[in-house]
Amino acid sequence: MTAALPETATAELTDADIAYTGPPPAAVAAVTAAEEEEIRNEATKTRYPAVDIAALMASPPEPPNWLEEGVIARGGYYGLTAAAKAGKSILTYWMAGHWALGRSALDHTRTFDPMTVLYLDFENGAYWLHTQLSKMGFPATIGDKLKVVQFPALGALNTREGAEELHRLVDAYKPDVIVIDTVSRTVVGDENSSSMWLDFYRYAITPIRQARPEVTIIRLDHTGKDEARGARGSSAKMSDLEGHWVLTSDERDRNALTLTLERARMSFHAERVHLRRTDSPLLGHAPRASKSGGGAIDWGGMLALDEDAEAINADLDALGADNTISNTRAKALLKDHGKPVNSDMIASALRQRKERNNTPAEETPKALD
Repeated sequence: MTAALPETATAELTDADIAYTGPPPAAVAAVTAAEEEEIRNEATKTRYPAVDIAALMASPPEPPNWLEEGVIARGGYYGLTAAAKAGKSILTYWMAGHWALGRSALDHTRTFDPMTVLYLDFENGAYWLHTQLSKMGFPATIGDKLKVVQFPALGALNTREGAEELHRLVDAYKPDVIVIDTVSRTVVGDENSSSMWLDFYRYAITPIRQARPEVTIIRLDHTGKDEARGARGSSAKMSDLEGHWVLTSDERDRNALTLTLERARMSFHAERVHLRRTDSPLLGHAPRASKSGGGAIDWGGMLALDEDAEAINADLDALGADNTISNTRAKALLKDHGKPVNSDMIASALRQRKERNNTPAEETPKALD
């Protein structure tokens, strides 16, 4: 039993003394310091969250979500480089216009929700834009989704101030795709300096990719004197790109174009894409066969046979499909038999089917005879 305090002792205590029942003041200070450190640590973890590796690896990675198959994937950061007057702006506007209308430029059977494209044009004026969009047959209503800002008076994008102006533009238009035409006009300093391009990526691009990872960014650039070497300037200029395409034309036919993949972080891109620029009845681009007689897209050794595509082909084989089955028919056949349907994976599977050696099942290949 706790003894009561003598009346004289109680009379000498203040209200604050009676109310306080915790540990001594020194201990309070020590606990508070530890709690403050823990709060700081949690705030740091919130600002810089670690990837949940277990959740990441719990299921197979999603296949690329293509805007243009083998060329431009959604959420990627790409470079397109060409010599002056080679037609890189025309090609990019042609693709951007189709995306704004909700379809692929190279494969009109591939459709999606219309995309908002923010096109920052430091090269071409109003007359040029009017002429080219008209030649391409785009309606005036394309402006609902294709947002062209001509000669924007932004500060240099390799500075914090200029990059913040760009981010305000992005916040205002909320684009799905951002095009910078051309990137060399957006920076200040020595183009051969690695620090200039590292600052460009750090200040201008990284915050967009962090805040809006689904946004596709495409920057156009000029080649140096040697087109084969790609974009001019420091090699650091290319170090952050997920894919760098170089556009060239045939020496004897300037409308025979080739997109060549100069570098890529992932192996799912094509190696080359062969195009023909047309001007009748409309200005545009169409896939063309390569000189070797192959298809318009050269996948080369970069295209890996992935297990999901092989599984789809196994299902199609079991259902009696031949190697020339169409995309539409394959989707319907799989759906009718309760199989999962993924447009990108089916496209990948059908591409593999068409490359098969169509040796009849009852005939033994000579190599195995």
